Amino acid sequence: MIISNTREIREGVMKRWNIVVLLTFISALFISGCIVAADTIDDYYVITEDSAGNWSDKGNELLGQGQYQEARYAFDQAIEMSPQYVVPMTGKGITLNFQGHYEEALRIFTKALVIDPTYAQAWWGKGKSLEFLGRYDEALDAYDRAIKIKPGSVEYRIAKGDSLVLNGLYQEAIDSYNLALKMEPNNNLAQQGKATARMKFNSYQRS
Repeated sequence: MIISNTREIREGVMKRWNIVVLLTFISALFISGCIVAADTIDDYYVITEDSAGNWSDKGNELLGQGQYQEARYAFDQAIEMSPQYVVPMTGKGITLNFQGHYEEALRIFTKALVIDPTYAQAWWGKGKSLEFLGRYDEALDAYDRAIKIKPGSVEYRIAKGDSLVLNGLYQEAIDSYNLALKMEPNNNLAQQGKATARMKFNSYQRS
């Protein structure tokens, strides 16, 4: 296996991951009508009912707005109220990934998956932590588990494709992006990923 670990590819994958996560959270929050303006730090924590579910929703909202420290606080409140609740655990793990705390995020995702090994989003987040730590084979296994649980997720197919590019497995990456594009033909991230994989594959073939 040829490992492609250039700074350019890694930074590109990180940027693409940021876009995927933020678009996913923001679109979900607009659909549910949860996006609100916050003028002061206190406004971040105005919730209608002090419950784990509401704190978790507030964490997701703050994460979607890029307020990572505040999101962690909200997720911690939810976890404290309901220690077996994997949704805020996963949200906290994703937030830690954004902040670059990959080892801590990995521990959170692993704990969440002990509680509920069928929670696909936690497998996806764990895959990202492993990927950023350079543990590419383990990351691919995590993405495969997420896809097995939720085979219709374009997001997970793209994540797998990105990880395959980092592994230097360009043809396999193209196949993964093609599956994503079959489900969502106009997905820009899948199109960009496929173009990158094809370019790298052609370059490798000529070398």
